[in-house]
Amino acid sequence: MAALPNPSVWPLANHTGLEAITTGSTLSPGNSTSSRTLAMIIFPITVVISLFGLSCNGTVLWLLGFRIKRNAFSVYILNLAGADFAFLFCQLFFAMIDISTNSFDIHLTTLHFKVEWHLYSTFPVAKLVAPIAFSSYTMGMSLLAAISTERCLSVLFPGWYRFRRPKHLSAVVCTLLWIKSLLVCTVTGNSCGFLFGGYRVQACYNATIISAVLILLLFSVMCVSSLTLLIRVQCLSQRHHLTKMYFVILLAVLVFLLCGLPFGMYWLLLYWWSETILKALNLPYYLIDILSCMNSSINPIIYFFVGSFRHWGKRESLRIVLQRALGDETEVNMEKEPSHTDTVELSA
Repeated sequence: MAALPNPSVWPLANHTGLEAITTGSTLSPGNSTSSRTLAMIIFPITVVISLFGLSCNGTVLWLLGFRIKRNAFSVYILNLAGADFAFLFCQLFFAMIDISTNSFDIHLTTLHFKVEWHLYSTFPVAKLVAPIAFSSYTMGMSLLAAISTERCLSVLFPGWYRFRRPKHLSAVVCTLLWIKSLLVCTVTGNSCGFLFGGYRVQACYNATIISAVLILLLFSVMCVSSLTLLIRVQCLSQRHHLTKMYFVILLAVLVFLLCGLPFGMYWLLLYWWSETILKALNLPYYLIDILSCMNSSINPIIYFFVGSFRHWGKRESLRIVLQRALGDETEVNMEKEPSHTDTVELSA
């Protein structure tokens, strides 16, 4: 019977060649030295970006959780900020571990993913960090797919969206997506030796196949819905003004495709085409890490940038700016200046 391949978004517990696969062991000594130098620069930058992203997403969580009345769209953004916050916390943990253990060598940059690592033996609870990281990543991807799909439906079927959309649809969808992400990552992590059970070849293979299919499915949904939304926005922009919400969605999806998607694609390709595509790219894993951190940190900047567009000279609180980007701008202006009616839309 032929041996099963190991396609996985999870490093396998007993895969002793993981570092060689993920970091490109064929590097020449000169390139290896350059990569080590680059890693010594990238790791501290990753820490700074992660801390910045944690503070920004924490601000969004605070404002949407306690200071701003939530609407259908902001419920998704609240959950997306939570997923980004969890992912950045995990990435910060891994970066700090790499720095503290002097893992700047290109062959050691995935040491923190090895289940047999001594730190996990000393502190078993640390093994939860990897499943949480992948769970929050897939949750963020799922939320972007859900946001773009719902907004696409609102453009294609405005009558249904305005009058027949279930009131608590956003909360229900977010709850189901959290359950899905946690369930898939728990089953995969347990099968691959990260959680309660030991490593089982067949179970890990089956679970990681599901994870891979899930990533491809979410990517397809996100691309189709975003492309449809972009086409409709281009058509509508010639006749109507566009709300800031459309720009927030399109920018967030674009940033994910550029910075966030490489993280998922890297682990998807790791065991299928590690000897072809990844080996040819010769791309150190820590560059994927910093891109994923940038993706989770940029979203709050998008909200505040779009919310403050055409209001640069005004001194406004972050609550007002965020509410303008994610909510009904008419209500924001009525709160600030009852006698003044401002435009509620952003020109294309």
